[in-house]
Amino acid sequence: MLKERLTRDSVDALKSKDQERLDVLRFLIAEVHNAEIEIKRNGAELSDEDVLKVLQSEAKKRRESITLYEEGGRAELVAQEKKQLEIILSYLPQELTAEEITTIATRLNNGTNTFPELMKAVVVETKGRANGKLVSEIVKKLVDGQ
Repeated sequence: MLKERLTRDSVDALKSKDQERLDVLRFLIAEVHNAEIEIKRNGAELSDEDVLKVLQSEAKKRRESITLYEEGGRAELVAQEKKQLEIILSYLPQELTAEEITTIATRLNNGTNTFPELMKAVVVETKGRANGKLVSEIVKKLVDGQ
């Protein structure tokens, strides 16, 4: 399971004295634990898919922080967030390229789809393997180009 992999990797980071990786992994484990607490209130167990959602959320936060820090001219914080994002992305499935997303969106577009309809269909099809902002841009181009 992904949660167990995070734990094993945190032990490895501790042994190898990779403090930055260890800090990120400990944070991710804490976030997964928080999600577990929330889900157990509802009587369910945390699946790998749930853990992936937590990691994707954290990756999204890092991307947003990078953008804000770049706008604010904070190069040292941009570098720090990029390193953290790189560690998080190593646990996520390979993201789809813009071309792959365009192919999926084109296949799902029947020519009469509205933006929300097509967006929902593409998001379901890509199942978290694509950046939502990129999907939105591609779908918007397709719908506007009809």
